[in-house]
Amino acid sequence: MKEELFYAFKKLKAYLLHDKTLLAEKIALAEFEENFSSNIEELERALKSSNIQKYLEAITYTLNVKKLGPKQLEKNIYLNNLVQDKYDVESYNVFIKAPIQIHLISMLWSMNIGEQLDREKENQFVKESYKLFQPYYGAYYSYRDDAISMALTLHKQKLNVSVVNLDIQEFYYHIAFDFAKDIPKDIEDKYNLNTFMQQIHQKFHQVVEKLHPNSAVKNYDTKKFLPIGLVSSAIIANYVLKELDKDIVENLQPEYYGRYVDDMLFVFSNKKFDAKVKDIVCSFFKCLFSECFFKTRFVCRNGRIWFKTDNRIFQLKQEKLKFFQFNKDDSIAILKKFKTQIDEDSSFFKFLPNKKDLFETLESAANKICYEGSEHTFISLDNLTKDKLAISRNLVDVVSIVSSAKFENNYFNNYNKQLLHVFYGRNIIELQIFWQRVFEYLYIIENKELFKDVVKFFLEAIKELKYTQQTEKLVADTKEYFLNSIKFALALDAEEKVKKLIDELELEISLEDVKKIKEANVFTQSNMSFPLINFCENTKNIDFLTHNIDFKDFEFCIDYNKIKRSARFIHYHEIAFFYFLERINAEIFGSFDEEILEKINKDFEQWNHLGKQQLPLKKDNIFEIDAQEKLEKNKLKIAIVSIKINIEDIESSSQGKPNLEFKRVLNIFNTLNDALKDKNNIPDIIVFPEVSISYAWIHLVARFAKKNNIGVVFGVEHIVIGKKVFNYSCVMLPFDIDNHTSLFVNFDLKRHYAPVEKKEIEAFNNQKIYQNINKTTTQLYRWRGAVFSTINCFELTDISLRMKLKGKIDFLIAIEYNRDTNYFSNIIESSTRDIHCYIVQVNTSDYGDSRIIQPTKTEKKDIVKLKGGENVYLVMHSIDIQKLRDFQKREYCGTEKNLPFKLLPPNFIMDESRKK
Repeated sequence: MKEELFYAFKKLKAYLLHDKTLLAEKIALAEFEENFSSNIEELERALKSSNIQKYLEAITYTLNVKKLGPKQLEKNIYLNNLVQDKYDVESYNVFIKAPIQIHLISMLWSMNIGEQLDREKENQFVKESYKLFQPYYGAYYSYRDDAISMALTLHKQKLNVSVVNLDIQEFYYHIAFDFAKDIPKDIEDKYNLNTFMQQIHQKFHQVVEKLHPNSAVKNYDTKKFLPIGLVSSAIIANYVLKELDKDIVENLQPEYYGRYVDDMLFVFSNKKFDAKVKDIVCSFFKCLFSECFFKTRFVCRNGRIWFKTDNRIFQLKQEKLKFFQFNKDDSIAILKKFKTQIDEDSSFFKFLPNKKDLFETLESAANKICYEGSEHTFISLDNLTKDKLAISRNLVDVVSIVSSAKFENNYFNNYNKQLLHVFYGRNIIELQIFWQRVFEYLYIIENKELFKDVVKFFLEAIKELKYTQQTEKLVADTKEYFLNSIKFALALDAEEKVKKLIDELELEISLEDVKKIKEANVFTQSNMSFPLINFCENTKNIDFLTHNIDFKDFEFCIDYNKIKRSARFIHYHEIAFFYFLERINAEIFGSFDEEILEKINKDFEQWNHLGKQQLPLKKDNIFEIDAQEKLEKNKLKIAIVSIKINIEDIESSSQGKPNLEFKRVLNIFNTLNDALKDKNNIPDIIVFPEVSISYAWIHLVARFAKKNNIGVVFGVEHIVIGKKVFNYSCVMLPFDIDNHTSLFVNFDLKRHYAPVEKKEIEAFNNQKIYQNINKTTTQLYRWRGAVFSTINCFELTDISLRMKLKGKIDFLIAIEYNRDTNYFSNIIESSTRDIHCYIVQVNTSDYGDSRIIQPTKTEKKDIVKLKGGENVYLVMHSIDIQKLRDFQKREYCGTEKNLPFKLLPPNFIMDESRKK
């Protein structure tokens, strides 16, 4: 049982990590983790002795505002006074508040019994994963998209189409469930979990007996309340509608049916109904459910619909009931437009934040105007609603940017004003799901006065909450959620700084809770500058937001208990970047060798419990990124970036003071996002010049490369550790593992520096520039069947490095910050013939000569060639690798005309791996 409890803990932790409402439970879990072994052993003893009374007695509840009442105005009157004397609560949600041990029992039940109840649903049980089920939101988006596609297909086939969307009224408050009677007898209960769950539900029903979650509902049977917050409740909620699902699929037989908990979506073709009757929806339902015998009984009366399934009665939510009828001969434009909007929304998170006016759009994005009639006329203006999706996107983008870049004060001044306008009065309560993000932003920008003001405004709004009953409890619980939101924001920083802020602002915050959150890794890890530092020992005085790569007196010592109890997937590139940081701080330089790559692979497999995988290998100086021996496709699309590298930025980074201004990172993000604009023409590899991207932004570029399955090659701005200066190139190459994208990353230290670069850097503060003196050949990469190498600027002048590539590669990537374009142009043009390969050369735009060149006639050699331009942009072109290989495998006498390439140089021996 102990092992199962351990896995239940990991799954519970993962469940809580992705939930934005259960902040108190995350803190309780972090506290549980402090004495993990003893707590698990105690729970095991309690379960084996069938005595969980200690945990049952601690069960209570917490209230969360669901909806505020209207402002009591006539429909034709609009006032923007969001501050009110009181905020009447129309409804609230009731969450179970219980010890983590109760949550673990619920999870253990879900793993053993709930899994068997819910097997047929979309959220399939994942046995070996830290997740309990595949994400619910994935299933929801999938069924919604499938329904739209089905409707469009049927209409295209000249069929009348009906789309019906139903939502059950207060579903979780109307589910009677008896673990003794409702669980099939053939399901084994080896740990007596059904009995424990029955006891948990009974205790919960006792403590919520007098609650009334919705002021508009007359009576509640609190014995039908499911404990919201327990993972088992979602399984039970799905299970009680199992007969309904079966009845609909087998008897009603719609063209499409999908359900996401209490949200149902139907697609029908050629259903007839009386469109002339007053209640068109009831007419439609009577038409449907009179056609054949159903176990499920639907009743339609006065525009309201109830249904009875498996002896449980539910009412459909009237305001969310949607009915669409599309005549086969008329337009279906609304669905097409809806699908287009969905596609645009779903692609949002593939992009990096890049809007120049990002700090000017929160208020406009947050407000959505609703019209009744023609748009842009006062008489049609109906209402102003909050666009929560737009608010979420803006906050995610802004927090991501401010944690990675530096700004002038005017950026923050404008944004802060908008923040106060959006989170003001009743909006504060209605947007509480975003409180943690707001305080993450406020803490990162280090504006203590604003932080203090926002705390004051939020507390004033919370204090004015009113309900017909339980007002004091509602205020107290909302305040607790508010304070917890702050705690999670503070967990990103060093303990000393956090304590100082709490004391200065006189916050009612427990420093111990903040320390527990940080130690248990239940804070927002995506805000960190450097991955996996939080999994090290002794991190209490580490600032996870730091941009300083020089970790003085810090030991990169992984705490394997933290890894063992981690509830998230640890990505391949995170491990690679972590070991790069460790090695460079330990003065171990150069590219990854076979030993460190083997360690990365081993950690990736073990930390994620993957078993043996086909992972990148290094042998004979070649990084084998994937298992592709033959070309995945004949042509690769290469995008080269035209961007100006400012000498002032080079000087700053080489002196240990990198320029992280927003406008610089904006240029990089804009360029990467431009690569995604034409979804039918996405590049395979994007190449930036030498010293073009700061190490502080590597994790963001990696996120882009992995998410979009695009390779990225760039020069890292100079890294300074103490008085040591390094110039690295970085290669990022995505690869697949079980249909999931991972990202290989390698950092290669420059072998040869131009004399002027060395002189200028070492002239500052007695610094010393480090070079990879052991580098006798360039690194080779086999990726998607193609073989290529990279070379860093002045290394290109080393003829011995270049000649070792002869016959071994399909293309060479040369990244540069180079003034002497004539010299390098001659090298590039001779090298493309001597090595007989394509060469991708990318230089700073003001010096130019960025190009893709091929070993062919002079007038055709430049496939692409760029120079100049004030704007940052990329240009893409394909290189035909198969065509080059086919040419190199044949023998030509030199008399043939119109050959696609120049003849092979003497002693050219094509590597056997490239002949496949």
